[in-house]
Amino acid sequence: MRVSNLLPILTAAAGGFVAEASLLRRDDSIASNDTSSAPIPNRYIVEFAEGVNPQQAASDLVNAGATVLKIFDSDVFSGASVISDTHNLDTLQSLAPVLRSWHSKKIKITAPIAAPQTFGPAAAGAGFSVHHMTGVDKLHEAGILGKGAKVAVVDTGVWYPHPALGGGFGHGFKVAGGYDLVGTWWGYNTSDKLPKPDPLDGLGHGTHVSGIIAGQAGSYVGVAPEASLYVYKVFGDYADYTETDTLIDAFLMAYRDGADIITSSVGGQSGFSDDPWAVTASRLAEQGVVVTIANGNDGANGPFSESNGSNGEYVLAVASVNADVIAEAAFEATFGDNTSKKITVPYQASDFWDSTAYNGWPIVPFNTNASAPTDACHAFNDGWNLNYTNSIVLVTDGACSWQTKLSVLNALHNYTLPILIYTSQYPVSAFFNGSGDSTVGYIPLDAGEAIMKALRTGVKVTADFKNTVEYLKFLPSPAFSSGGRPSYFSSIGPTNDLALKPDIAAPGEDIFSTWLDDSWAILSGTSMATPYIAGVAALYIGKYGGRKVHGPGFAKDLSMRIIASGKSLDWLADPLNPGNSDFRAPVFQVGTGLVNASKILNYQTSLSFSKFMLNDTHNFERYHSVDITNNSPHPITYTFSFEASGAIDTMVPSQDPSGKPVVGVYTQVFAAPYAAIPSVSLPRGTFTVQPGKTKTANINFMYPSGLNANNLPLYSGKIIIAGSNGESLAVPYMGVGANVHKDLDSVFYYGNGLPVITSGLRGTPIGDSPSWSFNVNPFAKSYPTFRLAFNFDTTEFRWDVFDSTWKEKDWTYPPVVGKKGYVGAASLWLNGIPLLIPNTSLVTATPFTDIPRSIGGSDAWLWFGKLANGSQLTPGTYSMRLAALRPFSTNPQNSDNWDIFTTPQFQVTP
Repeated sequence: MRVSNLLPILTAAAGGFVAEASLLRRDDSIASNDTSSAPIPNRYIVEFAEGVNPQQAASDLVNAGATVLKIFDSDVFSGASVISDTHNLDTLQSLAPVLRSWHSKKIKITAPIAAPQTFGPAAAGAGFSVHHMTGVDKLHEAGILGKGAKVAVVDTGVWYPHPALGGGFGHGFKVAGGYDLVGTWWGYNTSDKLPKPDPLDGLGHGTHVSGIIAGQAGSYVGVAPEASLYVYKVFGDYADYTETDTLIDAFLMAYRDGADIITSSVGGQSGFSDDPWAVTASRLAEQGVVVTIANGNDGANGPFSESNGSNGEYVLAVASVNADVIAEAAFEATFGDNTSKKITVPYQASDFWDSTAYNGWPIVPFNTNASAPTDACHAFNDGWNLNYTNSIVLVTDGACSWQTKLSVLNALHNYTLPILIYTSQYPVSAFFNGSGDSTVGYIPLDAGEAIMKALRTGVKVTADFKNTVEYLKFLPSPAFSSGGRPSYFSSIGPTNDLALKPDIAAPGEDIFSTWLDDSWAILSGTSMATPYIAGVAALYIGKYGGRKVHGPGFAKDLSMRIIASGKSLDWLADPLNPGNSDFRAPVFQVGTGLVNASKILNYQTSLSFSKFMLNDTHNFERYHSVDITNNSPHPITYTFSFEASGAIDTMVPSQDPSGKPVVGVYTQVFAAPYAAIPSVSLPRGTFTVQPGKTKTANINFMYPSGLNANNLPLYSGKIIIAGSNGESLAVPYMGVGANVHKDLDSVFYYGNGLPVITSGLRGTPIGDSPSWSFNVNPFAKSYPTFRLAFNFDTTEFRWDVFDSTWKEKDWTYPPVVGKKGYVGAASLWLNGIPLLIPNTSLVTATPFTDIPRSIGGSDAWLWFGKLANGSQLTPGTYSMRLAALRPFSTNPQNSDNWDIFTTPQFQVTP
């Protein structure tokens, strides 16, 4: 069986809570905070002004010294992708045909939280389904299967030979169309894109997504099995990233090809709704295309961790919720030397065990005392079996953590032991392996006791880990036992401009779907939840038609049906110990909650696209409304109520000596929810809507009192609209109990020695040696290294160089070369500390825009003396200004709206 190229990519991805430790330390080690949205050197996207001919505008760009890579000639987005080493965002935007400019960025797959476990073709008969959770099963029973809907998947491609995906590609097949925009080898050994009409997948991610939407084989049925798929491949088979302009191109191509729905499980931490991909996606929704994009898997990092494209205003940003069944691997335990007795044992592990590594290995007891919960809690104990070579060690749960047990066992065998822990808590709600390289798994108590009973009587027990359908089990999820909870990894909003995201949630944990080479796989992530929502939209379109039938407003109408259907979820304080809580999960974590497909297709009440975004206390939006349409043949009387979710404090003290507040990680900010209930004025009196009519409901808010603004509180909930016909819909609200601009005292993180500029082999601070020759030889390093972290997001970072006479009172925005002492903007090396002589052409011109807060350490930005216009700074004395725009600063001309890192004048030597 083919090994997916996604596997080595995922091993490099940060998983879940691994990043938490470095964030809590706030150490100053150089670490990549999030390279999933890094600017690409010399690459830009520009949008042309309305009415400008894109071909002529592209010609003007060439005349201005830029190289045009791609022209976007669309009524949705008119612009171009360009290369230039003599421009920056300021100068590009000053050109006559340009309305707006952005850096093109690398965008990564929304990586699953663990490597996939794969199973052979026979697994199609295993019968996995979560449709009973969402009402999709009832729609299937009614014959609603998505026939006629066209769903575009923008991802890694699709393994269309898979029987569950139709076995072919093109007209008449389930995968009816699509395109490869980059080529197989792009991003690996070539920077040249080699597009082709065949979107065959080499990574597997897009295949898994496609199966969730429309797969069908054996007893497996996707959400909309009769929908047509159009797949647009934007990743090479050996790269984990694509680019902003490639995603825009793919979305526009899908739009031209007539897609009713575009779905993409791609993105990285961003949180800005003016991202060019997000803008394009939102405009497509305004043209009638339903757009679903993964909200991201950065939930462990706390609030304000939204993804790229999902931030578009009318894009459905999809969160993940625990399924009420989980797919688990299993092994066969054979008792005795013959095959007379065998049992199939499901197991949970942080990394799924290799299908052949431990085959035939004996299971040996750590302690044959069945009632010894202190198994492996201490270094020595009489009666232990110390012969573990080529064996799987069985221990009991309890008395100490599994980490302790693992440490004790591994001390004996140098981190090579496979270990099984049997527990009455199986299946466990969450599991993380953070110790050494050993494999550790949990098994059910009854299986462990049966094996231990045999071992105590001298019966040999061996394990077989073959990956076949017989070794796949579907078990009740403990996380769903009290009504359902969010997935801990699902990224948490709001956006950095306080827009309410995510919008809706769907099952995304331990999801079983199609994989490469006609096989099947289990994956978890918002990548799995997002295509589920796309499939639900396809069911609606299959029954009622899409944008061709209903026009441009259709997507907003259907998106609101989806949003309004959500079922509230329980609070999740700690994924390792969920516990119970009286609070509901906040809408900035799960949107309105778990999608209800039956409501979407069957309800006769519809709402205008409405999300009550209250903003912060200074920019508070008090007055809101929603239009309610009665599509039934009878009058409906509506009543209104509100449902508050738990509130959180976003800021917590950092772990460095300064104790300065930082945005907390998940387990910090969700540990202690509290009530923060706004004053709400709902419609009074009888509110009746006649058949076929629409009536506006006005709803007014006032933010909660008594909140600690220094902690940047987030509060949220839903307005419930209930009809006399039994229908109940929801509109979400969210606000911040602080004046963000005023109450956040800094954008840069000031602590643990940051920010700082150093140079030379010894890292001499700028105050001690403000002089550089810009010799990039690794034995000289005569250039400044700016080490920094962002405490909060910024819409703009600038590194501007002025002559020696310049003072802050001379600041003007944007500065123009040659005026008021302005020399130019620095072009920075963003690729870490070079060990060899760096390629100084691979620098990125400042200013940078839309920078999210730092996660997991600090960055090192190096300046080799190159300016944005391509020139090298000549010897002399200069001033420089390193500054980040404060949140909600409406006037960058005002110096007080910038967080400025003060530096002394510096000299450039020959």
